[in-house]
Amino acid sequence: MAYTSIHPIESTLNFAISYITKPHKTEEQKYVDSYGCTPIIAVQEFERTKKDTHHRGSILAYHLIQSFAPGEATPEQAHEIGIKLADELLKGQYEYVISTHIDKEHTHNHIIINSVNFETGKTFSTELDRKNNPAWQQIRNISDELCKEYGLSVISNPERGKGKSHYEWEQNKAGNSWKNKLKISIDECIKTATSFDDFLDKMKALDYEIKQGKHISFRAKGQERFTRAKTIGYYYTEEQIRYRIDRRIMWRERQNTPTENTYTPRGERFISIEGNVAENEGLKRWAMLQNMKHASKLINELSERGFETPEQLHEKQVDLYDERLDIQDEIKQTESQMTDISLQLKQLRSYRDTKEINQKYKTAKNKDKFFREHESELHLYQIAKKQVQSLLNENGKLPAISDLEKQYESLKAKKADLMQRYKDIRTEITEVEKLKASIDNLEKSDQTRTKTKTDNLT
Repeated sequence: MAYTSIHPIESTLNFAISYITKPHKTEEQKYVDSYGCTPIIAVQEFERTKKDTHHRGSILAYHLIQSFAPGEATPEQAHEIGIKLADELLKGQYEYVISTHIDKEHTHNHIIINSVNFETGKTFSTELDRKNNPAWQQIRNISDELCKEYGLSVISNPERGKGKSHYEWEQNKAGNSWKNKLKISIDECIKTATSFDDFLDKMKALDYEIKQGKHISFRAKGQERFTRAKTIGYYYTEEQIRYRIDRRIMWRERQNTPTENTYTPRGERFISIEGNVAENEGLKRWAMLQNMKHASKLINELSERGFETPEQLHEKQVDLYDERLDIQDEIKQTESQMTDISLQLKQLRSYRDTKEINQKYKTAKNKDKFFREHESELHLYQIAKKQVQSLLNENGKLPAISDLEKQYESLKAKKADLMQRYKDIRTEITEVEKLKASIDNLEKSDQTRTKTKTDNLT
C-alpha cells in the first residue's frame, strides 16, 4: 500500500529540492529524475516559468509524498510508480523533480511540483486543487490504481470527486478497474479488426483469456475472475461487438472515397425526410405490428429525425458511440501535440532570455566576478542550449517562437471544436438511446399482449 500527502511550499524551495535529492538517500542520485527542468537549477527554472506567465503568488511549489509499506516495493518499482503518478496527475504541464528515498525501512517518493502550469500559466490550486475535487483525493486515487497495477496492497478506494466535466471524469475514470481496462481494450481492438475472429486474436495478443458461450467473457493477465463483456454495457455484448466491427469495416471502405467534412452542428443534424409518415413505408410496416395509439408518437419522432426504420435508429446509435470514441482519440492526440509545443516554447524562451547574459559573460573583463553575480542565469543558459539542440532543423536553425505560438493557438482552437463535437455527440447519444429504449419497451409490451391473448385462447 502507499500513503500519500501533499502540502504547499512557500519558502526555502532550494532547501527542499536539495534535501530530496541528497545522494545518500537516493543511492548517489540513481533515483532522481525530473520533467521540464534540471534538478540542480530547478528553482531557477520554476522562477522562469512564473516570470514568463506573470505569476506573483506566494506558493512556490507543492511537495507530494508517496510512502510504501516496509518491504513491499523495490526502489525501482517505487520510482517508476512515482513517475507514473506525477505524469498522470500533471499531464505533462508542470515541471517537477522526483526522488525515491531508500535510506529508511519504508521506501518513499518525494515529488516537488512547480506551482504554475508552464503551458497555461494557471496555478496548481486553480487547476488541480479545487474545493470539490481536492488534489489529495486525485493523488490518492491514482496512487491506489498504480498499486493495484503493480500487485501492491491498497488502503481503500475513495469515491470520485465532483466538479469535473463529463469528458474529464471519463478520462480520469478510464483504466481504473479491470472492467474499465477491458472496455478500453475492446474499443481499441474493434477499431482495427477486419473480422470478429481478428478481433479475438487482437484481444489474445493483449494477454486476455477468452471464454465463449452464451455470453463472451474475458480475463486479463493477473485478474482472478472472468468478466462478462455484457456487464460493461449495451455496446459490449457479443452481438454488438460483431455489429460494431461490421460498421467499422463499412466506414473504412467509405473512407477510401474522398468526401467533404461530414460533421454538422447538433442543432442542424436531424432534418425531416420528404413526405409524411403515411408515405414512409418502412415506418408504416413497423407501425402495423404495434399498437398504433402508442406507436404514433414514436413514429413521428423517428420520421422527424430522418429515420425510415427502427433498424436505422440502431445503426445511428452504434455509429454515434464509435464516433465519440474517435473524437476522444483526437482530443488526446491534440492535447499531446499542445504539450509538446508548449515544452518547446518553454525551452526556446529560456534560451532566448539567457543568451544575452551569456554574451555579456564572454565579453566581461572580470569573468569570475560576473559568473558569481549571474551564476544561476548562466546555468540556465547552458541547460537551455542543450535542450534546444534537438529542435534544430536540417539547416541548423531553431524554429521561430512566433511560428510555434501560432501552431499552439491553432491546436487550441481545434481542441475547442473537438470538445464541442464531443459534447454534441454525447447529448445526441442520450436522445437516441432514450428513443431506442421507448421503441424496445413498446415492442416488448406488444409481445406481452400478444402472448396473453394466445394464452387466453388456449
